[in-house]
Amino acid sequence: MKFLEVAVAAPLDHTLTYLPPPEPSTKLVPGLRLLVPLSGRQITGYLLGTQPASHPSLASDRLRAVVDILDDSPLFPAEMVPFFRWIANYYHYPIGRVITSALPAGLTVKSGRRGVLTDEGRIAITRLYTSHHAAGQPWVAELLEKGFLSLAVIRRLWRTADRQLLHEWQKNGWLEMVQSVSGSRVKARTEMFAVPARFYDSFDAGHDTVADLKPSERKTLAILKELVRGESLSSSCGVPRKELTRIYRGAGRALKGLAAKEIITLAERPVYRDPFGQSTPYIAEPEKLTVEQETALNRLLPCIAQKEFVPFLLHGVTGSGKTEVYLQAAAAAISASRSVLVLVPEIALATQLEAYFLSRFGDQVALLHSGLTGGEFYDQWLRIMRGDAKVVIGARSAVFAPLADPGLIVVDEEHDSS
Repeated sequence: MKFLEVAVAAPLDHTLTYLPPPEPSTKLVPGLRLLVPLSGRQITGYLLGTQPASHPSLASDRLRAVVDILDDSPLFPAEMVPFFRWIANYYHYPIGRVITSALPAGLTVKSGRRGVLTDEGRIAITRLYTSHHAAGQPWVAELLEKGFLSLAVIRRLWRTADRQLLHEWQKNGWLEMVQSVSGSRVKARTEMFAVPARFYDSFDAGHDTVADLKPSERKTLAILKELVRGESLSSSCGVPRKELTRIYRGAGRALKGLAAKEIITLAERPVYRDPFGQSTPYIAEPEKLTVEQETALNRLLPCIAQKEFVPFLLHGVTGSGKTEVYLQAAAAAISASRSVLVLVPEIALATQLEAYFLSRFGDQVALLHSGLTGGEFYDQWLRIMRGDAKVVIGARSAVFAPLADPGLIVVDEEHDSS
């Protein structure tokens, strides 16, 4: 067994040590979010690493165990842990709060107390409070109607004179305070896909199974085949259920019948929310570079392969062709299996660069800036973490992008005060 070093999302200037959960649901590696106990509540912690159980300064009988593992896979790579430690030390800021600021918003999980009405309490409070009186205190009416008070309501009442009343009801056995965990506000989006069985291509009108299909099932199967072939998809890719129901309204029920007959399987898969909106215009690569662009690239490209930090200042007025130098340098980094970060001082400039990078690198591009919705930012972060995106364009917060092996960092408009 190993001890876990955890940075908690609380104002502490040091990390804490916990025991692993009794039966871990996934491999414990740096970058995972954990639900950990702290001062009578449960809060989010970030796993930074492990220590041998024989560590002389630690005794297992004094340590508490992790309550739950909140992720199936890490949200940041282990290589970013020294970066977070440096920021916390340099800016004298709690490392757990540093990591919370770096990650997409809405991922913090914490516990609180819900007020649950007992059977005895329902009778007593109903008798005690007339409908007129209850109307003057909406939370009492809510408690009687729902049978509980949410974490948010309890937090609000705890800051008012009603706190004493809650204590009294709890003492009388009318109200139970139950520990409850509020989950993340953003989650991965999933979608149902219809995946044909490996043998579905051999089905024809004379096949016994197809002959037994209902008309709606036969029609749905035909549409599925057409979509798979039309998109040149392998049968293992499948087709989104919503696409089938858009073409044929009866497909929803028919898919269940086809799945029951094992002609298809219905699989739930993660999908990304698209932050790019409408398709961007295609911008062709220039046939020939200017002398200045060639000169700059002749200096830049050899250094990308060296895996050493080498700074360059690229000077040129607006329209002088700096963007093409960025693009060709980025292409060289990607060819070397490395990643690229493009930082801009404001979102408007990120939007301008989008079209150029999307035209050149397609779905290898990700965006990270405050103009995205919480779900879009989260999906872009996951794409980067999983290695699906090799180029990240964003404003200041994009410096935290979980890129593997960066080969090029572009700080566009470096002179800008922001």
